[in-house]
Amino acid sequence: MPKFIHDWSSHHILLTGAQGGLGQAIAQLLTDKGAKLTLVGRNQVALEQQAEKLHQRTLCLDLLDADALPQLLAYSAAQKAAGLPLTAVIHNAGDNQVGEFTSLEWATHARIMQLNTIVPMAITHALLPELQQQSQSFIGFVGSGFGAIGFPGQASYCASKAALARFSEALQRELEATSTQLFYIAPRAIETPMNNGRMAQLNQQLGNKVDHPEQVALAFINQIEQGQSRQTIGWPEKFFSKLNALFPALVDSAMKKPRAVVRQLTQEH
Repeated sequence: MPKFIHDWSSHHILLTGAQGGLGQAIAQLLTDKGAKLTLVGRNQVALEQQAEKLHQRTLCLDLLDADALPQLLAYSAAQKAAGLPLTAVIHNAGDNQVGEFTSLEWATHARIMQLNTIVPMAITHALLPELQQQSQSFIGFVGSGFGAIGFPGQASYCASKAALARFSEALQRELEATSTQLFYIAPRAIETPMNNGRMAQLNQQLGNKVDHPEQVALAFINQIEQGQSRQTIGWPEKFFSKLNALFPALVDSAMKKPRAVVRQLTQEH
């Protein structure tokens, strides 16, 4: 398979969730490869420290704010006018909360759906016309293995990532004959701050394998370089995602222990 990207230095990439564990790992790897980045995050001080270390640009935004998209469009226009148009977007920002469905406030579920699904769709809709004007551009989506498997205690997260997977798949097929390529990666659990607390307890009690952010970031960058549209990380996660698609009743029985652990963790909190 021919390489999709030969020269990262020709790219200016908007990276959301740049301050998270995986975001920092992606930012470091892309910087090492010579890419120009705009790091998007909510914490101005931490963002500036990260950007200073990497010698990259920043855009301090809360992606859930009503004015986030207009600010993003204005930034994109300003970068284009300065001769540094965006050539790619990596949608890495996300949220997750573990607990039985009704134990969590509805506002929590709504926020997860908004940030994990609606926000990347809205940003893609806004920036795609600009990206398509570039000779080579791409959009990357950080999904989850839970987007292919309904997991107890993760109802809204599974729903959000399943929707993101189908959106990226549909759009990738729409854009197949264009210069803009789409990439979707479905990692398993990652050792990041977002997965602390109940999620860490859940993974520990179930014996789930957890990957380091640097491993996932490297897999994603290699995927993009090679032009591989989609990738699922981890075994037996790959197997269970396929089994769940074909024979979901077989996976139901495997969810008895996770269901019991989630119920226990919910009641403890």
